[in-house]
Amino acid sequence: MPIKPENKKRYPANWKDIRKDILKRADNKCEFCGIENYTIRENGSKVVLTIAHLDHTPENCDYSNLRALCQKCTLCYETENDDEYLCCATGKLLPDGEKPDWCPLRELPERIPELKSGYEDLSTSIRRVGFNDCLDDILGEGKE
Repeated sequence: MPIKPENKKRYPANWKDIRKDILKRADNKCEFCGIENYTIRENGSKVVLTIAHLDHTPENCDYSNLRALCQKCTLCYETENDDEYLCCATGKLLPDGEKPDWCPLRELPERIPELKSGYEDLSTSIRRVGFNDCLDDILGEGKE
């Protein structure tokens, strides 16, 4: 997210360098869910990583306080202490206190897409099917 004009003075002059360092540390991936920067999601939206201040204080630019996050994980983190919590796994607002026990304050990873054509080795196929089945069970979308 771009820095709001009224908050620019709260960031250090070398913010762009700090941002680059955090993205490099994160290997250009969200540090909560692992999705890569500029990935196109299934819904067509583009992932753009932002740098989040874990303590919500822009002046605190200690690297231990900064994380590279995608939009979904940023929303999840930002709403953690609100009256409602945005569950990134389901995309639904949940009343305070109803955050699922299995949610470590991050969205679940994306499903591994089905193979469209060609071949994949057996271990990749087993991992894809098992991984997607686990996600379906967590989200309650398992086959009955």
